[in-house]
Amino acid sequence: MTKSRKKKNYKLRRRVKRTVAALTMIMAIVVAAIPVENYGTMQASGVDGGVNLAENASAYLENCDKHYDSDLENAYGGTEVTVQHIEGDSFINAFKIKLKGGSSEDAMITESVFERELEKFDIHEVEYYEYVQMDADYLKAVENAFDAETYSLVFTNDRKSYSARTETITDASGASVTLNLNAVNYDLISTESPSETITNTASGSLDSTLTGSNPYVAIKAPTSNPKIFETYAPVLLKTHTDKIDAYNTEMKRYTDVLDGIKDKTPLTRDDETRWNEAVSNITTLNNSAADLSTFSKTFAEMRAEARDEDEDGNDLPDIEDYVICQRIASSNNGDLVKYKLKKLTNGDAVVYVPKNDSPNGPDSGQKNDDEGYLAGGKANIKGIASRAFDITYTDNGKHPMGSNREVGTLTIPLTVEFIGEQAFAHSRFLKDVTIDDSNLTILGDEAFAQCTGLASIKFTSENSRLKTIGCQAFYNTSLDSIIFPPYVETIGAGCLYLSNIKEISMGGGLKNETLTIEPYAFFGCEQLTKVNFEGESTNFKMGDAIFALTSSQGGGALESFSFPSYMNKMDNGPDYSRYILAGRENLKTVVLPGRLGNSVTNDDEKYVPDDTFSGCKNLECVEFPDGAYDAKYHSDKLFAGVLNSNFYVRGPETGASSSSIASPRSCTWNAIPGYFTEDGKQGVIPYVFKDADGKEHMEIGVGEENRDDYIARIDIIEGSKNAILSGYIENHPTGNPLAVVIPKTVGGYTITEIADGCFKDVSDIIYKVVIADGTVQKINANAFKGCDKLQWVELGDSVNFIGASAFEGCESLENVVFSQTQTALFGDEDSYWKDALTIEENAFKTGSDFLTFHGAVHPDYAPFKLAMSAETKNMTGTSLPICYKTDAPTNLTILRDSSTGESTLIDYPHYEEIDTINADLIKLWAKGDSGYSITDKFEELNELKNVADPNYAERPFNNYKNFNEKDIPLYTLFMTIPKGIDSIDASAYYKRSENANDLVYLTRTYESQTKFVNGKDIEIGIKGVPDGLKRDINQRQTYSRYDDVKSVYSDDKYISETDLNEFGQKAGLFSGFLAESELSMETGITDSIPGIIWRTYSGHKYVENSIVGNDYLTSIDLKTIKQLPDYAFLSCENLLSTKYGLEMETIGALPYRNCKNLTSIEIPEGNQYVQFANMILFRKNQTNDRAASGLEIIQCLEGRGSGSGNSGSFKVGEESGDTLLANVVSIDKEAFSYCEEITEVDLSTSKITQLPERCFYKAVKLSTVKLPDSIETIGEEAFLQTSDNVEVTIPNPSCAIGETAFNFDGNRKVTIRGPQYDASGTRNSAIYNYYLKMKEKLRPQGKEENIIFVSEDKHKVTFIDYDTSLIVDPEVPNPQYVDHEANAVCVAKPQRSGYEFTEWKCILSDGTQFKGSGDPWLKVTEDRIIQAVYKPNANIIVPDGNDYKLTMKDGTANGQTELTAKGGDRINVAPVAKTDGSKFQYWTVEPNEHTNLLVDGVATANTTFIMPNADVTLTANFSGGSSGGDNNKPGGDDNKPGGDDNKPGTDTAKKYKVTVNYGSGSGEYAAGVTVNISAFAPESSSRVFSKWTTNNSGLGFANANSATTSFIMPAADVTVTANYRVRTDDDDDDDDQPSRRPGTNTNTTTVTNRPSSSTGTTGTTGTVTNPATGSTNTVSTNNDGNKIYITKNGVSNKDVASISVDGSTDNFIVRITESAEATAAVEEALINKYGSLDGLAYFPMDISLYDSTGQNKITDTYGLNITVTMPIPDVLIQYGGNSRVAAADNGNLQQLTPRFTTIDGIACISFVPPHFSPYVIYVDTNNLTAGQTLDATPSTGDPIHPKWFAAIGMACISVILFVTSDGRRRRNFGTA
Repeated sequence: MTKSRKKKNYKLRRRVKRTVAALTMIMAIVVAAIPVENYGTMQASGVDGGVNLAENASAYLENCDKHYDSDLENAYGGTEVTVQHIEGDSFINAFKIKLKGGSSEDAMITESVFERELEKFDIHEVEYYEYVQMDADYLKAVENAFDAETYSLVFTNDRKSYSARTETITDASGASVTLNLNAVNYDLISTESPSETITNTASGSLDSTLTGSNPYVAIKAPTSNPKIFETYAPVLLKTHTDKIDAYNTEMKRYTDVLDGIKDKTPLTRDDETRWNEAVSNITTLNNSAADLSTFSKTFAEMRAEARDEDEDGNDLPDIEDYVICQRIASSNNGDLVKYKLKKLTNGDAVVYVPKNDSPNGPDSGQKNDDEGYLAGGKANIKGIASRAFDITYTDNGKHPMGSNREVGTLTIPLTVEFIGEQAFAHSRFLKDVTIDDSNLTILGDEAFAQCTGLASIKFTSENSRLKTIGCQAFYNTSLDSIIFPPYVETIGAGCLYLSNIKEISMGGGLKNETLTIEPYAFFGCEQLTKVNFEGESTNFKMGDAIFALTSSQGGGALESFSFPSYMNKMDNGPDYSRYILAGRENLKTVVLPGRLGNSVTNDDEKYVPDDTFSGCKNLECVEFPDGAYDAKYHSDKLFAGVLNSNFYVRGPETGASSSSIASPRSCTWNAIPGYFTEDGKQGVIPYVFKDADGKEHMEIGVGEENRDDYIARIDIIEGSKNAILSGYIENHPTGNPLAVVIPKTVGGYTITEIADGCFKDVSDIIYKVVIADGTVQKINANAFKGCDKLQWVELGDSVNFIGASAFEGCESLENVVFSQTQTALFGDEDSYWKDALTIEENAFKTGSDFLTFHGAVHPDYAPFKLAMSAETKNMTGTSLPICYKTDAPTNLTILRDSSTGESTLIDYPHYEEIDTINADLIKLWAKGDSGYSITDKFEELNELKNVADPNYAERPFNNYKNFNEKDIPLYTLFMTIPKGIDSIDASAYYKRSENANDLVYLTRTYESQTKFVNGKDIEIGIKGVPDGLKRDINQRQTYSRYDDVKSVYSDDKYISETDLNEFGQKAGLFSGFLAESELSMETGITDSIPGIIWRTYSGHKYVENSIVGNDYLTSIDLKTIKQLPDYAFLSCENLLSTKYGLEMETIGALPYRNCKNLTSIEIPEGNQYVQFANMILFRKNQTNDRAASGLEIIQCLEGRGSGSGNSGSFKVGEESGDTLLANVVSIDKEAFSYCEEITEVDLSTSKITQLPERCFYKAVKLSTVKLPDSIETIGEEAFLQTSDNVEVTIPNPSCAIGETAFNFDGNRKVTIRGPQYDASGTRNSAIYNYYLKMKEKLRPQGKEENIIFVSEDKHKVTFIDYDTSLIVDPEVPNPQYVDHEANAVCVAKPQRSGYEFTEWKCILSDGTQFKGSGDPWLKVTEDRIIQAVYKPNANIIVPDGNDYKLTMKDGTANGQTELTAKGGDRINVAPVAKTDGSKFQYWTVEPNEHTNLLVDGVATANTTFIMPNADVTLTANFSGGSSGGDNNKPGGDDNKPGGDDNKPGTDTAKKYKVTVNYGSGSGEYAAGVTVNISAFAPESSSRVFSKWTTNNSGLGFANANSATTSFIMPAADVTVTANYRVRTDDDDDDDDQPSRRPGTNTNTTTVTNRPSSSTGTTGTTGTVTNPATGSTNTVSTNNDGNKIYITKNGVSNKDVASISVDGSTDNFIVRITESAEATAAVEEALINKYGSLDGLAYFPMDISLYDSTGQNKITDTYGLNITVTMPIPDVLIQYGGNSRVAAADNGNLQQLTPRFTTIDGIACISFVPPHFSPYVIYVDTNNLTAGQTLDATPSTGDPIHPKWFAAIGMACISVILFVTSDGRRRRNFGTA
């Protein structure tokens, strides 16, 4: 029992598994067959109040009432048949129809049965079915019936004869001979009129087994004289008659012989012979006459032998056509005599269909279609049933899955009266439908829903009867436009829901009284651009959200909309009033119903529904037509979603009577939009109307408590978009102070003038005037005169005239802000500023206590000119001058020096107090964030410290007016002192008593005064606060007590000496006590320490080693500054560059003391006073005490010779490029002090007479100085604290040397070279006497050998290393001084880590190469420098004595995983043994520059590693399996990946991709193998290979400067790029250059650098110092002066980049940089478009535009057209023309149209940026276009739909269930 039960359970289990498997497989098939629908993205719509219209629409449409009545279809109960169309030579199964029944031929279409997709199909008014078709079986039956039938022809014979004849003749011998001619009979055959007979005639009917509906089976008797052969087998007939003709011809040839003999006399023997031979032939030939006289063929024989006889070309022998058309008939419907057979195909079968070929119609009972084909029946098409063409509908056996297809273009005829529900739904192929709606009354619900490809539908009847269009009839289609017929009464809910419709029209003028458009009818129609309501007397009932959008749809394309003119109310109850246009963000203008509010008794129905425009944030105008004067709206709700500041309402002036105010007008006074002004107040909505005279006016409510308390009246200037502010009207006066704000536009109009008497009613309450940029141009005389409460004025950039006494008597006015938007645009352009603004006399004679102008700085700019003039003190009531400020981002303070008259910069922003002095901006930007900090944000977004506040990382920098938020901290780093400022000597300014009272401006601040009214604070004044600004110019932790700005700038005694270092305190703007960092050393810097000091920004590491000086200052442009005070920039340790103007004439002592990073001083050529070259600053036109004129050295910059930037050589002299030294006549004190890197100074060519005090103080490496013959004195301490061994050459024997000129502390040694004797040759020279004196002085200290004198006849021999440092040999002095032709001693050969010494080379004192024979230290005849020469040898490591750590990963070193070793130690390394079968492949070394220290290479497992002087990590890399490859050689032998010599192609190592741009070597390689690459030759002979660059930071080239090189493949994809440079004279044409690029020639190609300019110029290249960073970058410069800097990494061959500018003759600079905010903006925009960054290769960049100085950023590019041409970024070159360019704008991609070109063979991309912001060049690698990519890697097409994953998954489960065991152990039935 148990055993039996167990067996039963196994069977049940197996059954269940297989049943589940079968069901799962069925489900997989069903899922796979589901069409992929486009339902759109149903996100929350962009309407107010959190309403989700998408959800509302979905819910409503799911439950809405349907319009279609199925009884229309129930009337058709007859037979269902299939209609076929004949298209060309084929039958098409079209659709099934159901007849009405009875004798009616009416029918409706029930089911489409197309077997293939058809581009075009017409439904006919009359359709035919059951065509007569003769298939192969039918033809076989015909053949069987007729094959035995015989057709015969009998030809007539003509009998002829010749009689016998006997004749005796005598032959030549005289004998008698008898000749006998035999008789013969024969027949000639005539081919004329043979007789024809048919025998074995077929009869009865065709084979009774024949199936099908063909009724033509009866066999008729043949007609008389059918001429079968002549008609149906003429070829056969001719073949036979040709035989007869041949017979007759041959017979005649023989009878011609007889005819020539028969009458001849006498005969000859030859005659007898010829006669009898002819008789014999005639007899033989005549025997065939009987066969030729009768010609017979059966039907079967004729079919076979006359198969090619096919006159009608239907591939049937004509004889077969004969029997079917002439011999077969129907018992009821006549015969086929009128027809010809037409060969067609029906599916895969060939059929023959009778086609009427006669002029007569068909026989009775027959039906011919329009082409004459014979059909069994016809039907009049009256309707199309529900789901008839919906092939996804498979219920009731319809549309078998996978068998039915669709049509693209469809025509529906005029006979159709109804179209059922979903009749054509879900068609993805249907594109175009034409409907003749002459009889159509209803288009059913969802008739064309989900026809995603449907682009056109046309209703064509001029007498349409269509009244109802059902719900969702065209849902989710791609219709471009639709014209609804004129008698339509109902458009169903969701009619065009989520379709692509662009234009909707109510065609031909609506002719019905009311048209109901049900809710959501056109909801989600994003591309809709036009709606036409043409009915002039039709009232409309509009449902909810009929034109609304979802929030995901981008605002839609509809820009203008007019409601129907006859409509008088919009609120029609539930479901018929709300959200009509909601979510249409791009809607601009709306005209409301023309009779809105008229004839409406219920007051509530006069209102425009509150949410009509919800989400229409960009509306420009809503118009109430003249007839809508009674219309109303809720002022606080209707336009609450409008964010367009130019929005206005237009409407009538008056109501029903001329004295009343139109309701829309009064509503608008209080109307509130959704936007806020810059000062945080809610915007206003203007109301525009025409007065009785036809003049346009505008009004806005401007009251603070209530909008309509005060009304501003504006007169519109006819024919323009300009207006005049004509008056302020008191409507409900409150007496509270009033602010006058003139925005950029009011309703799209610009106020350009303020009318006379405008403020007469409110002159005593105005406290503030704000005029936006681009508005008012003229302020007339006396305009604000006497406004004694006026405190603050902001004037826009368009104000160009301020009349006399305009602000006179404004006793409370303390601040006038002149817009600075034009500062960046016009820079220093004199002509602009001179004419920018005219200020007439006493315009600002306010009489106020204080007066501050805020504005641009330029000497010709009227406000600045007034403030810096002698009149400045006459403007205030306290005789204080006008203070001038520039505000953010520069925040400069300028005052006129009452003593000198100079405009003096007295204050400027310091980095550490940015947040303090920009508190108002922080309040604006913080949006309630109390911890907001501009500097914190700047540091975090620039990755200067970790992100502490995620708000900063998530927000980009704010733009404000004419600048960006980041400009504020940037200005503190990169300063430009504007043109017009004469002095930066604030110290002198503060010390002068004449300026004492003016300093109150330094700390005076202003704060807003408010009043709480109606639940809100309103501003009522702006109060000045003395000493309100607290400064933070020193870090608080240690030095917060030093916060008095005046003292820091002017008091040398302000700082305690204990807080100072060796540089002391030199008070000044930039040199004062400014302790920026809370640390004085680099160690210990953390994110909690604020500031940039000790961090790296823009390529420079900021330091603060001295407590004084501005250590944030990085560059400064001094423009019109005339003089620098002493120590002007003392200890500005991070100052990299500065610029002077033409005006710079006086420079004090050591202006750049301790500015060790300063390498660039840019001075214009026209400057007559100063000059800078090679890190030395000179004064021009100086004279020394010998009356020599020339240059004076002011200061050698302390960074000279440091090796950074343009720091110049550590040697000073003409040989080092100091060509100006020959013109030097004097040197300032301490000029070379603190030049810590200088080793040699050669002044021998100069004309100096004095070496000043402390000239070389603390030049700690200085070892050699050569002075000129003119030198007379050497000052005290001139060489104080130079190197330990200094040599000074003094040619003048009379030179006086100060006793303390040299210091001998420690073991310092001094060598003096010069003449031992004076000019007489008998007395000691002064310099020799100095030597003797000092020697004696040093003797008591035992240092007498520390001073050496070398006479001028000695030669100096110096041994130097590769880096020019002295080689130290304890046994040999260096340098050595030897007599003429004496020998020096060679030092020991030096060692250099990584190199092997090879030889010495010798350089003479004049810089030339030693060309003598033998060792250069022998027989010395001049000064010689002997330098060590090396060759690379990685195995030589010179230990530095320190211990370093070797870390092993998956390996051991001397048996350990970590050890400590010294440089040069040899260490045995080995990989660990793996137990998983993986095998060693290669070693990797980090840093990879030490890879070559593996003695046997990276692919040898057990090897030796030479320890470098650095910490190192070695990693053993393994394969993933046991097969393939030699254990010791990754990739196989001889670099063949995958296997040994015997097994090619068995590679198991992972491969990585190498992309070589402009070279060969691209491919896939295993990590660790050596990859060889070669650069292509440049396409232009003017360029040569320069170097290789890569995107992989860990990649090292064997030789990056060699055109052919190699590298070790890392475990990552790599892109390498060949770079080229312009050929110079030094480049040898025969150099080993790269291989010629495939497909190129050697011709030089000149490529213009201005691709879009009509006058292109070829670009030139140069090296330019980036003023922002001080770093040297490659810049491309057009000959016209435009430049482009590309500082972002990842672009090679930058020198071919260029820009061209149209629209301006000025020069510009474009900078392409890298920034975190640009990358963030780009990634956000890419994700918004593509969903993720997967599959995208992209290159983000920040593109900015500057003027030609590079300092002033340009934001207004109106009128400029700038084309940028740059190399395609390295990572994108492989994708070629697939690259796209876009701007990242508010989270969206603004696509540009790029152009691709090559410049000298470098692939470049050109584009025109419409503005300057973050941009991206990117490639969608999932959608590459063939032919446009340099890499032929195949790409995939459309993404895989998730349904396929589900289907495949279920199919797999099904297969697994089928094949897996059921758990039962099987018995083995094999033999035992």
